[in-house]
Amino acid sequence: MLSYVILGIQRFGARKVEGLLVAMIAVMCACFGVEVFMAKPDIAKIIDGLVVPRIPANATVQAVGIVGAVIMPHNLFLHSALVGTRRIKRSESVRKASIREANFYTTIESAVALLFSFIINATILIVFADIYSMDRGNTSIGSMVEEHLPGLIEAAELLRGAFGDIGPLLWAIGLLSSGQSSTATGTMAGQYLMEGMMRMRVSPWLRLFISRSISLVPTMLIGVLATSYLDQLDEWLNVLQSLALPFALIPTLKLAQSHVVMTSDFATSKYWRAFGWVTAAAIIALNVYLLLPLVFMLAARSFLSACAAYASFGLYLFFVGVLVLDSTD
Repeated sequence: MLSYVILGIQRFGARKVEGLLVAMIAVMCACFGVEVFMAKPDIAKIIDGLVVPRIPANATVQAVGIVGAVIMPHNLFLHSALVGTRRIKRSESVRKASIREANFYTTIESAVALLFSFIINATILIVFADIYSMDRGNTSIGSMVEEHLPGLIEAAELLRGAFGDIGPLLWAIGLLSSGQSSTATGTMAGQYLMEGMMRMRVSPWLRLFISRSISLVPTMLIGVLATSYLDQLDEWLNVLQSLALPFALIPTLKLAQSHVVMTSDFATSKYWRAFGWVTAAAIIALNVYLLLPLVFMLAARSFLSACAAYASFGLYLFFVGVLVLDSTD
């Protein structure tokens, strides 16, 4: 229902929708921020982890998943499309300056959005990491952590044991706001992609109805029948977003630097190109770092598993290579 409310607000302009999304982000930051304040983590260790990031040997999946959760591939297209929602002065004498101004402020908005996405994910990690390391004298937390590493199912009980009844309430409000903002941005990104790239104009409410009708049934089935696998599914959904990032990031970089598409006035400078390609290379390297052990593990099972694993990995690298080598000029 709230998704339709957001689409209704979109009729009054993109700025109104952006304001609503900012409000949702503020709710998430407030809820998770309060929990961080209540947890009282070691600030020195947090700063050390930010300055010198490290990936434990058994946390590669989580690390790659965080990349996908922070930099979602569809949002690359969404932030690029938001430039077109700004009012551009059409007079030839000021048109270029107006476009540069729109690009400048959209870049700031995108950077701030990514920063807050990182902060929100970081606060969740900090809160639960602090809870896991709490004094085991708290029997409700200690017994739960000793049995197995708690996940989404146990999160509410874990927070209640650490912070009282306010903990699960803040967690629920933050997650609801997160889910609704993610749904809204996904719908808007689909709208821009269909209209801009596929030249298909479908009413947003109809597209939302069709997409939700298709996705709701398998989602409900998974939620009811696969409760013991929810954490693994959630992790690998974020991992899949990271694996899909090159297929959104590389075309965006190539189009942004193309003098044919952007003209020489608005094509990215060599410094931004270098930054973009270094970032893309780092993401691809992190994905390969995750995939290689999985490929070797599957290859060791049987000949058919080896063929499937190496073929899938080869196709992934092949399509990434095609995107990198293809010329937009």
